[in-house]
Amino acid sequence: MAKHYYAYQFDMPYHPTYLRNWEVPKYYCPKPRRRVGRTEIIANTRGHILPGVPKPKSNPFGDFIGTWHLPNKITRDIANKLNGSADKAAFLQKCAQIAAAVPSKYFEIQKKSEDVNEDQKEEVRTALSETESVTVERDHNICPIHGI
Repeated sequence: MAKHYYAYQFDMPYHPTYLRNWEVPKYYCPKPRRRVGRTEIIANTRGHILPGVPKPKSNPFGDFIGTWHLPNKITRDIANKLNGSADKAAFLQKCAQIAAAVPSKYFEIQKKSEDVNEDQKEEVRTALSETESVTVERDHNICPIHGI
C-alpha cells in the first residue's frame, strides 16, 4: 500500500453529523433583490464634482487626528475638545436634573418605616405635595450616543 494513501478512510468520526453538530443552513435568496431608487451621478468622466451637487461639510477621509497634528503638551482644555466632553457635560446635567426630579424623600421615609400607620403616611404625602415640585422636560434622545 502507498505510504500516503488517504481515501477519506478516517474522516467519518469527524463529520458534523457523526459528531451530532447539526446546523440549520443559512437561507440565501434564489435571486438577488432588486435595487430601490436610482443612481445619482455626482461627478463627470474626469472625476470632478458636477456644479450644483451639495458638498458634505465633513472630511471625506474621516476625522482621524494623528500625533503630528497634536500639540506638544495636552492640557485639560485640549483633552476635552478631543474627546467631546462638552456633549458629555450637557448629558450629565440632564441626568442630574432628572435625578433631582424624583421625590427621594418619600422613598427614604417609606423604606425606613414600613410598619407606620396610614395616618402618618398621609401626613408625609401631604407635606411632600406642598413642597415645590421640580418639573423636568424629558427629551426622548437623552443619550447622545445611543439615542435613548
